[in-house]
Amino acid sequence: MTHTPLPITESPLPFASRLARWWRGGDAQPAKRVQFDRPLTPWVFLLPQLAVVVIFFYWPSVQAVTSSFYIEDPFGFGSTFVGLENYTEVLSNNDPPANGYIR
Repeated sequence: MTHTPLPITESPLPFASRLARWWRGGDAQPAKRVQFDRPLTPWVFLLPQLAVVVIFFYWPSVQAVTSSFYIEDPFGFGSTFVGLENYTEVLSNNDPPANGYIR
């Protein structure tokens, strides 16, 4: 009995054969589309992801922009609205800032 190795396309492993087909570019099969029975099911899967994006990206971004229009009390007891004064001060100051560089 002689043992002959199988080519990769005839390999019993389905992953290897799919990889070989993909590498050659032939036998491309369209991806399966999932169809849900109820219309709310996709939203159940999307809501946690959307909540993470809103909580960890949009909310802090809005807070950062909002707080840039205020001057905070050094001890954190309050804040004073100054409008665009913070931006004009930074952009008109010719001295380099102590912790960064703005042209």
